[in-house]
Amino acid sequence: MIFQILVISYAVLTILNAVFRRQKFQITFWFFASLVLSHLGIIVITLFPNVTYPIAHFFGIGRGADFVLYTAVIIILRILFYLYSQNRRLEQQLTHIVRHLALTEKEGNHSKRS
Repeated sequence: MIFQILVISYAVLTILNAVFRRQKFQITFWFFASLVLSHLGIIVITLFPNVTYPIAHFFGIGRGADFVLYTAVIIILRILFYLYSQNRRLEQQLTHIVRHLALTEKEGNHSKRS
């Protein structure tokens, strides 16, 4: 019971925070929608854990809780790989910009000396 109260409180506070941030245009609509839908799903699963059993059974998984755990791990890994690839792309862009600036400044300093 304590776990359910904590999880539902967390989900409700996260949704309220998302609503507040959306009103200030700090997050995009799609991020807002995915955050609200996922946290509403968390609330439903927390209140009615048996809802996951038919889905788990369809995929050949014995318990609904296992299905939720496997799904969460897959989603988290996908997000981590996406963020890693975005980080690598930004690092490459930053390296390109810094090299360009360094070459531009070197050419500018070289022409001033002549």
